[in-house]
Amino acid sequence: MTGYLTMAKEESNLSDDEVILKIPNKEIKKLFKSTVKEWFNDTIQNTDRKELFTALWGQDDKKCAEIISNLIFNTISYHDYKEDFYHAFTAGILSYAGYKVKSNREQGEGRSDIFLYDERIHKAIIIELKHSNSIKDMKKMCENALKQIHDKKYAEELENEYDEIIFYGICFFKKRCEVKSERYK
Repeated sequence: MTGYLTMAKEESNLSDDEVILKIPNKEIKKLFKSTVKEWFNDTIQNTDRKELFTALWGQDDKKCAEIISNLIFNTISYHDYKEDFYHAFTAGILSYAGYKVKSNREQGEGRSDIFLYDERIHKAIIIELKHSNSIKDMKKMCENALKQIHDKKYAEELENEYDEIIFYGICFFKKRCEVKSERYK
């Protein structure tokens, strides 16, 4: 009724109480982006992320998984989302906390999902994210993510810049998160 959303199209395979909507124009899209960004920032910024970063720099995989899973549980719906959604979510929770965060940075022979670094302490974290279709495959997907970091040589060009580089394979299944880390060299 307010014009913020309009019906996109009729779909015959939808139930009677479902409809596909779209954002009607650029101005409304900009408004949605700023509103969602503000909501996300308020939600995440009001979360004490110090504990998350302590766990990340300390390679406390279990604590990282617990914190990220709690953030997912309290902020988003997992329906219809794949790896790119979890990628944006993870980059968002790591941003604006005093560390440099780069997404899809070209490194080695590919692009790492997330590159987090602190120039003051000469430490870096390379994160590869995966999405699983089942709980039982989550650990294997974390291992696949770590293997990808090695195979694509994401850390090689960084080894002279940072005293410590930590690899993270993070896998998501619905509102669950599995984390596996290892130190480079």
